[in-house]
Amino acid sequence: MNFIQTIKWEWILLVRAPYKLIAIALFCLAAIYGVSNGISLYQKQLETIAIAEATSRKQQESVLSWFAEGKTGPEDRPWIDVSVPFWAMWYSAHQVNKVPSPMMAFAIGQAENYGFYKRVNVWSTAYDNDLAAEISNPERVVLGSLDFSFVTIFLLPLLLIILT
Repeated sequence: MNFIQTIKWEWILLVRAPYKLIAIALFCLAAIYGVSNGISLYQKQLETIAIAEATSRKQQESVLSWFAEGKTGPEDRPWIDVSVPFWAMWYSAHQVNKVPSPMMAFAIGQAENYGFYKRVNVWSTAYDNDLAAEISNPERVVLGSLDFSFVTIFLLPLLLIILT
């Protein structure tokens, strides 16, 4: 009975203070905006990976058509012989993808500014840092966009201060 009475009085105090309701509404709007930014970035990365894979597949099919036609390479470049390992690797168009997690919508500041696909070629090494993650949430905040992790880490304590 005491717990229900406490909840009742807290609800009355919350409803009587319009600034608290406004703060809760603004916090919820910021959180929803951050999640929607994350979902749109997730969809954009999936579309970009699909386009890159289609381009890679198209190049591989053109090289396979050279073999089917008995050619060693493109007609305008007679020095290319795809039966030689160097040129075979040059025209192989292998692709490395980091498929984003659906949970990326909640922390896009951690995932937005690093490469998520790369064409592996002759000059690639094990030490390439094209796909290395970097923490760049402060840069996103300076640019004025919110993500859900920023909202919860920085704005939730402010909301709690306002509510007390």
